[in-house]
Amino acid sequence: MSSSSSAVELSPSLDPVSPYYLHHSDHHGSVTVSSELTSSNYVLWSRSFLLALSIRNKTCFMDGTIKEPAMDDALHGAWMRCNNLIVAWLLRSISPPIASIVFYISSASQIWDTLKKRFSQSDDSRICNLQLSLSTITQGTRIVDAYCIELTGIWEDVENVTRTVSRFFLKRNKKTVFKFINGLNESFSTLKSQVMVMKPFPNLDEVYNLA
Repeated sequence: MSSSSSAVELSPSLDPVSPYYLHHSDHHGSVTVSSELTSSNYVLWSRSFLLALSIRNKTCFMDGTIKEPAMDDALHGAWMRCNNLIVAWLLRSISPPIASIVFYISSASQIWDTLKKRFSQSDDSRICNLQLSLSTITQGTRIVDAYCIELTGIWEDVENVTRTVSRFFLKRNKKTVFKFINGLNESFSTLKSQVMVMKPFPNLDEVYNLA
């Protein structure tokens, strides 16, 4: 005879540890990031948004881990509520011009993928541009605090990018090539774009022969 005190399985939407669970404090304005997404701050924005989403145990709706159940599935309604809430969070976290691009996309994961494809740069391109920023940034007419804050921000951006790529991206060959093409005149801008998409990545001699 089974025990009458055996635990009853809790519905995912009522289980506090389930991604389907919505706390009473979860509403359309409960997720905020420090800066709205613009055309130039995707790396910073995406990291901030994912951190806010992970606190609420909802990243699995964005990365495809939890896909939309069938219409007749008991969890479909719960999935829709979570998805729609994340869509609302996304739309509130991006600038109006960008929001208009994804406004009619109903899936949170599709919105996320669309923004990533449109605004994220390739790892090589972004590292190259960040190295250019590091090599040219100066205090100028700003106060020291402002200069230090910008420099720190660039280094944090470098760390965010390189954390997701192979350690070989920053080895001597690539750093040398980046420095070489960043120092070329504007007339070589086509060469720079060409180098960024070459697979495997060329060495300095190969780039020199293309110049």
